Amino acid sequence: MRIRLPLLLALLLTQPLRAVTTPDPVPHPRLLLGAGEESRIREAIAVQPVLRQADSLILAYCDSLLDVPVLERVLIGRRMLATSREAIKRIFWLGYAWRVHSVDAYADRAIREMEAVCRFRDWNPSHFLDTGEMAMAVGLGYDWLYGRLSEAQRESFCNALIEKAFTPAKDDQLAWFYESPINWNPVCNAGLLHAALAIWDERPFDAAFVIKRCLETNPQALAEYSPEGSYPEGYNYWGYGTSFQIMLLAALQSAFGTDCGLLTADDGSRPGAGLLASATFMQMMTTPTGRCWSFYDAYPRGAMQYMQAWMARQTGDPGLLWPELRKGLDNLCEERLFPMFLIEGSRLDLSGMAPPERHTYCSGGTTPVWIYRSGWDNPDDTYLGVKGGLASSSHGHQDIGSFYFESDGVAWAADLGMQNYNSLESKGVDLWNMKQAGQRWEVFRIGPWSHNILTLDNRAPSIHQKVALGRSWEKGVELDVQMPYWDALHTHLRRVYVDEYEDLIIEDILQGGDSLHTLRWALCSEAEAEIIDGGTVLLTRNGHVRRLHAELQGSGTPEAALLPVTWEEGMDPAATHLHDYDAPNPGKSLTAFFFKLKPHEKVTLRVRLEKIR
Repeated sequence: MRIRLPLLLALLLTQPLRAVTTPDPVPHPRLLLGAGEESRIREAIAVQPVLRQADSLILAYCDSLLDVPVLERVLIGRRMLATSREAIKRIFWLGYAWRVHSVDAYADRAIREMEAVCRFRDWNPSHFLDTGEMAMAVGLGYDWLYGRLSEAQRESFCNALIEKAFTPAKDDQLAWFYESPINWNPVCNAGLLHAALAIWDERPFDAAFVIKRCLETNPQALAEYSPEGSYPEGYNYWGYGTSFQIMLLAALQSAFGTDCGLLTADDGSRPGAGLLASATFMQMMTTPTGRCWSFYDAYPRGAMQYMQAWMARQTGDPGLLWPELRKGLDNLCEERLFPMFLIEGSRLDLSGMAPPERHTYCSGGTTPVWIYRSGWDNPDDTYLGVKGGLASSSHGHQDIGSFYFESDGVAWAADLGMQNYNSLESKGVDLWNMKQAGQRWEVFRIGPWSHNILTLDNRAPSIHQKVALGRSWEKGVELDVQMPYWDALHTHLRRVYVDEYEDLIIEDILQGGDSLHTLRWALCSEAEAEIIDGGTVLLTRNGHVRRLHAELQGSGTPEAALLPVTWEEGMDPAATHLHDYDAPNPGKSLTAFFFKLKPHEKVTLRVRLEKIR
């Protein structure tokens, strides 16, 4: 006799947890796409061109796999993550192709990949993301291909999941993600949950223990989206962490018919409200040119965030997919999970979609942001983003008070984004030392020197002082950025806005402390910069010209300087803040204005970036 789920969880729990109303998961296939739902996808492919294109993309990849070697256990630096991710892509895409198109060669090839990875000596649990993603790969394959597996294969795959995923997950040092709110939590929990639901019938006690820990610990990750949806780790890690959070919730919904209280609790509260609101955050993070506002560890190129299809279904707002569908399928966020676009998109009508009506977005939370965009149809539209936050937050940069400005298809105020981790770690950079004096902040793209902020006395600001957004209006926002230099400045209020001509204005209202300070105002741009005079710089890009003019109201003119953005042999790191491990930044310029602030002096630095008409 099978033990029903509430009874089994009751045997494992020491106190009441979220109610689980479905007594048992549904039969295989129970993950993401239920039995018979393939017909819905086939019908949608026939009438919706974008889904037909997506399906063709998956089939072409699956065909290319049929004659290549199976995966091997390969580490890059300390990570096996590339192998785990390729395992998900191969097994998930092949499984989809088999289920929707009934080609046995796809199923057979997916099983060969499962056999290969289950023979690995381990799944690199010292970097548990590798383990979590591999567990998802094998769990998905086990569930979707269950009817084609022999008893010996099922036993082998079950044993591998328990030995290589569930057992190391009981080691607190390896499985620290259970106590963390960052992206590791949903990624690892989602991987383990898929595996647990897959082998529920064969190993119910092992599976229930994993489900229990997931339901206990995942809410702290969901809390990070509160209150209005701004994701604290930025664009790239929304794509990563939130994609797996959605996989986690979708697996619960498909297996149990409920999200087990993670989105909506029994008392009517909405612990997942911030997660759903984050769909608007990501919609606004795409710029008019299709790039993204790349603050924190993110790459500037925007990717198709197809998980917005799940968000659209949950919120009833298909317009969330508007910017994603305009990007096309050439660059997919977390592409290994791409069958989810067809699973969820086949439930939506993607034809006749209208652009969003929203033009501003403002959110608090760990990383508060304010965004304005003039429109949704034209790559020449104006886009302005301003952020506060806390540099020491997960994947943070020293960019508190920075801004991003795009107009006429040019990123006049840019963010260089992240540098590949292995390129730094392989050169001995202590990248994850988040202390004030940690080497992380010496990396040019991460520290303060490449960002559009004000610094003083050639020193880095505090990483521990959080800056919130203040007053905002339709086309602007202000924030108090005095805190990161609390021991030096009496006042620093920054206002960033666009005027009626869509010109950008930045006002830094300052009062000095007890000492004389040298301040540096910086603008990183993709335009070429030329100094015209002490307070004026000409920026040029693709035939567009803007004038950057700075003045100290009541105190004269600051001195303009053009600073290097790429390391060259013989440079002095102390003077340039560049090192031989810093990645090059082709096509970027860095303009600075320098000025003195006397003790207790009150000044306003007003910088205007105006189109030459």
